[in-house]
Amino acid sequence: MSFEFPVASTSRPGRFLSGWLNAQSAAAMSSDCLATWSAASHTVDEVARNSLNSAEHDVPAQVWPFDDDQYRAELNLCDPSIGERGLHLAYVDLTTIYASQVTVALDDPRVDALSHSPTDKELIELCVPLRSSREPAVGFDERANAWIVRSRGATIEISGRYAGGFEGLDPAAQGFGFIVSAQPSRLLAFTINSRLVLRDGHHRAIGLLARGITRAPCLVGSGTLSDFSAHGTLSHQRMSEPGAPLLSHYLDDRVSVPIALPRTERVMVFQSTEFELPY
Repeated sequence: MSFEFPVASTSRPGRFLSGWLNAQSAAAMSSDCLATWSAASHTVDEVARNSLNSAEHDVPAQVWPFDDDQYRAELNLCDPSIGERGLHLAYVDLTTIYASQVTVALDDPRVDALSHSPTDKELIELCVPLRSSREPAVGFDERANAWIVRSRGATIEISGRYAGGFEGLDPAAQGFGFIVSAQPSRLLAFTINSRLVLRDGHHRAIGLLARGITRAPCLVGSGTLSDFSAHGTLSHQRMSEPGAPLLSHYLDDRVSVPIALPRTERVMVFQSTEFELPY
């Protein structure tokens, strides 16, 4: 069995926070981001951005209690790490939440599937689902001598490791491996220097805002800037400075522009390599 890693051949519509980037930071994202930033930089109204910065920095987060105790208990059973990480469920006002990603997609099918006036139950299942609707694909690549885990729905990460012998095999044989957890992506925000910053769930959050829905369930906890280090996130300086972007700025033409984003999936590779070392 083998896996191919093609260049993304399809794209999806998105928005790009060009008002918070310079040429260097845009280039670090991708050549497409740099080209979009270069073409749009003269159209981004710097005066408007400065006005936004002065008027909207240190926006206090609006947070309300999540009163469905049964769902909270089920969620903690499905993902024990929620309690271990000190996270709790709450309703948040999305217009008071800060952004952490440079780009965001606008065509989230999960949001499109909502009814015209979604109930709390629909929003809970969308924003903080119990289980992923699509399990990761796992296979062994004979050519690369590697296990490949691919996921388009669940958030995959190494949650443990193991080593030991196996019954029925050579007594001297040893097995080694990793435990990979596959949890659904959920809206997750961390409190950073008195601001509530979204860590996961940008696509759904913007999809809800675009539909005029501002109140949504979300996992909330305390964090640090080191929690925001993945490729595609804003610089720590931008996230800390007065006038950092709010989620609503993705939809503001004065500081954000349209961009075509590649469709991607998360891939983990576990490969065995042999070589000789002197001793």
